[in-house]
Amino acid sequence: MKLTIKQLKQMIKEQVEEGWSDRDSSLDEPSMSQSGSHKVVYHPDYGGFGLSSKILAELSRLGLDIAADDYDGQDSISRHDPRLVAAVEKLKPSSLAVATIKGNKYRIDEYDGAESVMEPENYDWVTVD
Repeated sequence: MKLTIKQLKQMIKEQVEEGWSDRDSSLDEPSMSQSGSHKVVYHPDYGGFGLSSKILAELSRLGLDIAADDYDGQDSISRHDPRLVAAVEKLKPSSLAVATIKGNKYRIDEYDGAESVMEPENYDWVTVD
C-alpha cells in the first residue's frame, strides 16, 4: 500500500487523536520539506540494495504492511517513502544512505550494486531543433 504525504499526515493525525503514544516523531516531517526537496534512500556501496530485518521491522512498526522477514516485498517500497526514509535515518544502517534531491524527479543508477541518486540536471540532454 502506497500512501501520499497528505494521506500519511492524516493517518498520523488520527492516531495522535486516538492517543497512540508509540508514534515516531520523525514522521512529523516526511520526506518532502517546505522547500520542495525530497529524501531518497539508496545503497552507495557495491553489493546491491536490500533491507535488513531491523529496517523491515521498523517499517512495520511505522504502519507499512510488511513482515520483518518479507525480503521479496521490499521491492514494492518506494525509495522516497517517508516511512523508509524515517527508518533509515533512525537506525542508520551502514549499507544505506539518504540523499536529498531538489524537485520531484530522480532515478537510481546502479553499477555492480553501488547506487547513485541522479536528478535531471545531472544529465546533458539532447534538444531537437
